[in-house]
Amino acid sequence: MMVNVFIDESGTHKESGFMTMVGVFVSEKNVHILNDKIVEVENLLEIDSFHWSRHKWSIRREFILRIINLSISRDTKIIITIKQCPFDFAFLNEAIRLMMENSLSKIVRDGEKSFSDAIAGLFRYHFDNPEDTKSSKLIDLLKQRINIKQYLL
Repeated sequence: MMVNVFIDESGTHKESGFMTMVGVFVSEKNVHILNDKIVEVENLLEIDSFHWSRHKWSIRREFILRIINLSISRDTKIIITIKQCPFDFAFLNEAIRLMMENSLSKIVRDGEKSFSDAIAGLFRYHFDNPEDTKSSKLIDLLKQRINIKQYLL
């Protein structure tokens, strides 16, 4: 099965804390459904497009919940790589290597798809704020519905 991967990062500009790089893998047959549903959710939330850093927790939570409840989420795989800051190219190379182990038909990077941005932001926030239960609850829901592989580099 050929898949599209949507790649995004969060926290690579920081000097401390954690950074994440995420690949959201969606089968070619479901890409258009996902795109349409993302636009639908953004319209419902009355936002132009979702970006983790521009929205408060209520919007972040609602966006992620609505996307993971889609029926296509069972056909989706997420690879998350996490590393302590600062950024280095070894992290980037290893993250890309892990993502390229799949049969890809298209790679879409950095910010073109809000779902990958939401996942990158959520996991980076979680590692930077491990005591905050808002992120851990969403991550638990994600892990129940979507195949997630997580690598701490």
